[in-house]
Amino acid sequence: MNMQITKNISSVYESQSFSSKLDNESNNAYDEEIDVVLHLEKTAYKCRNYIEEYKPSINLDCRLEKLEKLEGEMIGVWRDHICIWSHEVVDCYEINREIVAISMSLFDRFLSKLIIDSDDHVTKHLIECAAVTSLYMSIKINASNEPFPADSFFDSAGFTRDEVFDMEKTILFFLKWRVNPPTTEAVRNLLFKYLDFPQDLFPIIYVSEIKEKIEECSRFLCELSVCDKFFISKRPSVIAFSSILCSIEFAIDFYMSPPSPSTIGCNNDYQRSILHANRAKFLEVMKDILPLDDSSFLEEIDLCRNRLHRTYQEGCYGHAFPLIYSPPVVAEIK
Repeated sequence: MNMQITKNISSVYESQSFSSKLDNESNNAYDEEIDVVLHLEKTAYKCRNYIEEYKPSINLDCRLEKLEKLEGEMIGVWRDHICIWSHEVVDCYEINREIVAISMSLFDRFLSKLIIDSDDHVTKHLIECAAVTSLYMSIKINASNEPFPADSFFDSAGFTRDEVFDMEKTILFFLKWRVNPPTTEAVRNLLFKYLDFPQDLFPIIYVSEIKEKIEECSRFLCELSVCDKFFISKRPSVIAFSSILCSIEFAIDFYMSPPSPSTIGCNNDYQRSILHANRAKFLEVMKDILPLDDSSFLEEIDLCRNRLHRTYQEGCYGHAFPLIYSPPVVAEIK
């Protein structure tokens, strides 16, 4: 790497505070919002992974134990289908896809309370009704201005209005009316505001292009996490932070790869230097915002980053960057 490039980048970051790019009042507002999220995700909106923790209630009959274990696996399969179906519904009615994240939060926390805390037996009919009701509630609360034919939606899903309304009361009871969860995408938006590029060093066309790609990639990773049952119990702040880190690292490795039509004419050493410096500064700022001194938080970040990378790679998505990234170990974040 060209040493002069590195020296120039370092001098820019030393001469101007990273936070000076943001208005102080806005910065404080972001900090307060993130503090609220960190509190809520550990308390009112904490969710256990009911699929992983699904255990037979009776151990006397081995055959019954195997049957109930199979039921636990089937719940996971049903959840996968529910998530895909929910995205199809919001896309059909041109509703913001973040509604699905809210809906799945209601659905997951309800089943967690029902299965783990209450030890109730669940049926496919109950799960389907809970999924339909959760999506309906999320749309009603967060997208009330969008045209949504509720009655035809109930009919197409195979439930009556009374069934959905009864389930709505049940969900509200179990969740104690906590129906405004912090979503991974919302937290990602807050954290992304701290990701900055020094435009006096980085040509504006590259700033716009690379930042847009990083944002697109991180948003997509957040969306993938909603449909992956692995993330049911993971904190939104951890997933959001992990998605941004993964996306920056995708970009760094993109400019380490051999020249391609998309990188011809670019100074790859220069761009990698910018991204490395940017990543380091982003981590530095995050240490004052996120509990990166908490070993459990770091461990969860490590798990989420590896899972996001694997999911992205196995899906062969390639929305923003080629699949050439290997996530670094937790020690690099400390």
